[in-house]
Amino acid sequence: MIILEILLFKMMDEKEHFTRLLREKGHIWWGAQTPAGRRRNEKKVELFQKLLRPGKGELLLEVGCGTGEYTGRIVSRGFRVVAFDLTEVCVMEACRSVGEAENCHFSVADSSRIPFRENVFDICLGVSILHHVNVKRTWAEIVRVCKNGARFFFSEPNLLNPQVLLEKKIPWLKKKLEDSPRETAFIRWRLQKTLRDFAGTEVRVENIDFIHPLTPVGGLKTVERISDILERIPVLKEISGSLAIYGTIHK
Repeated sequence: MIILEILLFKMMDEKEHFTRLLREKGHIWWGAQTPAGRRRNEKKVELFQKLLRPGKGELLLEVGCGTGEYTGRIVSRGFRVVAFDLTEVCVMEACRSVGEAENCHFSVADSSRIPFRENVFDICLGVSILHHVNVKRTWAEIVRVCKNGARFFFSEPNLLNPQVLLEKKIPWLKKKLEDSPRETAFIRWRLQKTLRDFAGTEVRVENIDFIHPLTPVGGLKTVERISDILERIPVLKEISGSLAIYGTIHK
């Protein structure tokens, strides 16, 4: 009972936080508003396509779509997408942003109780969502609604990144950078173990992204090239900004 109450309070905090941000500032994360931030987002979609190679006939589930930042990019590539988010105003904004599209459907839902039947989806996608939710409950639901052999791709903040660590641990900085009150971040090998504990989950967690959202436009291409190199350097790559989580679900 206590655990359920904690989860309920966390869910309410998340909804209130993103509702307030969207209404007061017109966005849900400052880092997606800059040219460098938008390029970071685009690179993650490119990586998703490279790793999962989605087919045009496959059905994608986007968990935690927010205001449709990634949904629009995926839909524009011709994929069939079902997207949901916990926060109503975010879903409304996503619908407005993406527009009417026959290959996209939005809904309001809780990731710990995904409102779809078993074995529906070929691919599951989520960007910066798992660190807002109860990972074990959400993953159990993802496994349930995905088909045998379904692939997945998620991207999450890396707790070993210096800024991310300070941002998550220092309250005033957390507030200044627009974090929600209860959100966290992940350590690569711990998250990998958590997901591998689910029977049938074949997963890899890798370090990606050394592009800071405040990178000046003039230096963005250079920083992007450096980022691609740093992602491959042992030890140093562990302080990357993000983690890429991808693999296959076997039932």
